[in-house]
Amino acid sequence: MKIIMPEEDDYSDGDIPEIDTEPYEDGFYVEPLPESERPRRDGPGGN
Repeated sequence: MKIIMPEEDDYSDGDIPEIDTEPYEDGFYVEPLPESERPRRDGPGGN
């Protein structure tokens, strides 16, 4: 396992942007479902 230092980038190409880009540049954003409408993750046995 390689440990990446904070001054390195994830791809090791040396191209680290000074600021992060906006995650939703195209203006498309999906609102998360309310908790009551989310599918259950515990399965039939239940946790």
